[in-house]
Amino acid sequence: MSQPLDSLPWMKVDMLEEGVQYQIPFNFVVPSEIPHQLCKHPYRHAQIFHEHLKLPPSMSSKSTYNGKTNTTLDSMAPRVVSVSYRLHFRVGHKRDKTTKNRVVTVGEWTHLVHINSPRVERAPVLLLGDSSFYRPYENSYFIQGLRRRRLGQLSAQAAQPVAVYAPNLVTNIQISLQFKSSSGNTPPGVVSIHSKLNAITAYSHTPWQDFPDMTDPVAWDPSKEYYKETRSLGVSINTLNWEQYLFGDNESDAAYRAILTVPIRLPDHLVYLPSFHSCLVSRFYSLKVAISHHLGRPWASSSKLSLTVPIQIL
Repeated sequence: MSQPLDSLPWMKVDMLEEGVQYQIPFNFVVPSEIPHQLCKHPYRHAQIFHEHLKLPPSMSSKSTYNGKTNTTLDSMAPRVVSVSYRLHFRVGHKRDKTTKNRVVTVGEWTHLVHINSPRVERAPVLLLGDSSFYRPYENSYFIQGLRRRRLGQLSAQAAQPVAVYAPNLVTNIQISLQFKSSSGNTPPGVVSIHSKLNAITAYSHTPWQDFPDMTDPVAWDPSKEYYKETRSLGVSINTLNWEQYLFGDNESDAAYRAILTVPIRLPDHLVYLPSFHSCLVSRFYSLKVAISHHLGRPWASSSKLSLTVPIQIL
């Protein structure tokens, strides 16, 4: 962009004066997409192409200083990945006729610009049953004594939560619980919930032809890697309200079901890059919820379940 100074009414001077501060208005529009010719690699479906054209947000492993709150913010990015934008300024003037009006550079400067580049909420991720990373469903058994007698089976299934829109860093995750009793045992009334946020950065030196598949990252091409940062979101104690029903012909085969809503609040001291996918870098998130509880019977083991589901941050 060229900004001739002689077009400004207050800049019609023959020479800049020493010690005088000059303010030059400079307006620019950040494009929402990169030039199409920069994304010419093969892709498996049109959604990848349109996603890769969107401007990726600024990303750096270095912490970002927030001058408003006088705090340092962590973007949870690896050192090997960086996305940066800079404005390059150059000031020049035309010499006399002996130089054929050639513009001579007087000075040039570079200014770092942070770009957020928000996204829109996409459809929930299709989770396969053999995924080694995501685990929306799990079950476990309550065991008693040395003979390992089963007292009941507890199953849990988590639904993918709605997207989190910064700066409102609050959402909730809904978990469906089912307890199948053995020998008339009743389900636990209180559970402990420990939730964590995973920030995953997938990167490669060759373009991605599809979204990073977390079903089995070990099977990825050697040129592709991912980096995971985990942050604890705290521990909470929840009381369950069970509903009883029969699942067999025997009256002792009682089952119970309950809905557990876990509130999630993300910490304020982190930089939440929007979930995005570009040609070489992707950032996405997941929530891990660990459920621990005990039946309260002597010699009975505790039951632990661990669920992991995707979450979008926009």
